[in-house]
This record gives sequence, structure tokens and C-alpha cells, in this order.
Amino acid sequence: MEEQGLKFFKLDYSGSFKEINTDSPLDLFTLVDILAIYIPMQKRMYIWIGKWATQSLRNYIPQIRTRFSEKLPELKILRNITIESGSEPSDFFQPFKFTWETLNSHIDEQETKLKPIINEIDSLKEQIVKLTNLEEFEEAIILSKEIINLSKEIEDKALENEQKDNIKDLRRRGKLKISKDKVEEETEKIKKNFEKLIDTHKPEDIIKAHKIIDEYKTKYENFIDLSVISSASDLLLEEDKVWKRFTTDQSKAIRDLKTLANKITKYIKNDLEEAETILIKARELLLLVSGDDLKHEWNEIESQVLENKIKTSTIEEIEKSILDSSKLSEELQFKDAISRIESTIELIQDKDILEYNNKLKNKMEEIIAKQAEFEKRIDKINLLEQKIKENRENGYLIAVIIQCEEIIKIAELIKKQDIVIN
Repeated sequence: MEEQGLKFFKLDYSGSFKEINTDSPLDLFTLVDILAIYIPMQKRMYIWIGKWATQSLRNYIPQIRTRFSEKLPELKILRNITIESGSEPSDFFQPFKFTWETLNSHIDEQETKLKPIINEIDSLKEQIVKLTNLEEFEEAIILSKEIINLSKEIEDKALENEQKDNIKDLRRRGKLKISKDKVEEETEKIKKNFEKLIDTHKPEDIIKAHKIIDEYKTKYENFIDLSVISSASDLLLEEDKVWKRFTTDQSKAIRDLKTLANKITKYIKNDLEEAETILIKARELLLLVSGDDLKHEWNEIESQVLENKIKTSTIEEIEKSILDSSKLSEELQFKDAISRIESTIELIQDKDILEYNNKLKNKMEEIIAKQAEFEKRIDKINLLEQKIKENRENGYLIAVIIQCEEIIKIAELIKKQDIVIN
């Protein structure tokens, strides 16, 4: 497979991907970047993570597929594979003109060149943590600025932006005097919002509640030990129980839905009642899950069940129509019989039931032919009755008898027992 057609994207500090056009894909692989590589023919997306990619970049990885679906829906992704630098499987290199050895040699060269700078950055980061714990924010800011300068040397934009954000945070913390009372006050607000969300029992709300608590913990984890504040500790324990229960229930629901999906395929065409029973169970389980893919799959299944239900119902109506029209035809109610068939043909005109459409048309032709034969015999009876009248007037009694017997035979054929010869 050639490299033409591949799409390369680079993750930036904001969590967005920028498409990169290049004649030399190997140069895109660096120590500090995270790349997304889309292979159109396989509809596969590789997420490649550089050895020294910052944690702030790595935090976006779980959201990458969703971001691509929202921003670039035309890219159909069947598989999303995340790999660390140095751990690339053999099939990763199939679309490229370089090998595992070439890539790792390329990375090793960068590592050798940049190792002293990276070591210095790591050392500065450790010092910043210590200074921050001592609340010596101004000194920590100075070291963050040093890291920014070093990040420019290694062209690590994500690290640069990370430290700029860190400086903003350090300045904010320098101004903000966090107290136990303030934490408790915010904890109460967070708790009310949290409880409001989980009380809905909706998966999306429980996920929101979990996110709120995560943000709450992140906000204060470097400032204060939340476990020493009883209201905060209780809230975190409660959220932990809710989240564990939610993830357990969701995992079980997903497993059960997959089992039901395999099961329902056996019944969609042959046992709609059982299929609908399975659908009811699936609807209940879908309330416990948040994945759109699974919900879309069951929407498709439900559409199939509904389609087959409508088809079965329509076929039953057709069969009933044929029986009704046959009965009406036997009772010589040809107009009603034809009307019954016509209304049924109109009912199924947009349905894919061609064999039954033909069956109805054949039945219609049969009734029309029977009606024509009936009317022909009635006309003959009328003619015979006229002749009987004339023969009576002329005294041809034998002819009258013969014609009366003929009328009786015709009446018996068309089941008209009410014909009276005057």
C-alpha cells in the first residue's frame, strides 16, 4: 500500500487536530507530538503518541474519536487504535514506505539530541512542584518561564502552552487565599448539582456528575487535602460509589444488549412476538448506557422489527381481503367484492409485496369474470321470461314449460332461488 491517500493530523494543546500535508511522513514523527493517521481504504485511525508527549496532550486521547466524528464526519472510522512510540505493530507500517527500524532510528536521533534539554525540563518541573507545595508561587513562575524557553528549543508547542497555563494558575493561586470555609461553601454547591444530576438516573447526567467531581478534585488537589474536610470527603466517597455502580451496570447492560442483539436476529423474520419481547428488554437496558453506537444499532434493529411487523400485518389484511371478497362474490355482491380488493391494493401500493399484489389482481380478474358471467345469465333469464310471456299469450304451453325449466337450471347455477315466473 502506498502513502498516497493517507491523512495526517497533529493534536494541538487545545485538543484540536490540524491536518498536515507532507511529502515526508517520517518527519512528522517526533518525541513530543501526538499524531492521528487515517487510512481511507481500511477506514482505520491510528493515534501515535510520542515518547515525551505532555500529559495535557495525552488527556485528549479518549476523546479523539468523538472529536473526529463531530468535526470530520466524512471520515468513517471502523477501528481506532492507540499506540505508543516504540510499540508499533507490524501492520502499522503497511501504508508507509519506511520500517519499524527506520522510525525508531529517527526517534533515537531526536532523543540523543534533545535528552539534555528534556532532563533539564524534568528537573525544573520537580522544583516547581516543591515550590508550589511551599506556596512560593513567584519562584515557581520563574522556573515555568525557563521551561517555556526550553520548550521553544525542542519545538514542543504543547509544553509551552502547558507552562503558560501553569503560570496563569500559579498567579491565580498567589492571589487566592484558599480557606477551609471557602472549600466547604463550594462543596455544598457542587453537592447540590451532583445530587440533582444523579437523581435523574440518566447515563448522560451521571457522566456529567462524574465530570463535575473530577473538575472539583482537580481544582483543589494541589491546594488542600480534601479528605480533611468532612463534607468534601463524604461527597467524594458518594461519587465513587455512584460511579462504580454506574460503570458496573453499564458494562453488564452492554454485554446483555450484545446477547439480545444476537438472539433477536433469529426471531425478526419468524417470530415477531418474541422479537418484540426482546425489544422491550433492550429498551430498558439502553436507558443504562451512554454509547451512541449501541443505540444506533438498536434503532436499526427496531426498524427491522417494525418493518416486518407492518409486512406481516399487511399480508394478514391481504389474506382476509381475499377471503372476504370470495365470500361477497359467492353472495353475488360483486360490487362490494371488487371494492374490497381495490381498497386492499391501494393499501399495499407502497409496500414491497409484489407476489401478493399479483394475487389480488388475479382475484379481481376472477370476480369481474364471474360478475360478467352472472350478468350474462341474468340477461338470458330476462330474455326467456319475455319469450314465456309471448308463448303464454299464443298458447304455446309446451314451449313455456321448456323455457321455465331452462330458467330454473340457470337460476340454480347462479344460486338465485328468488326468481319467480309469473
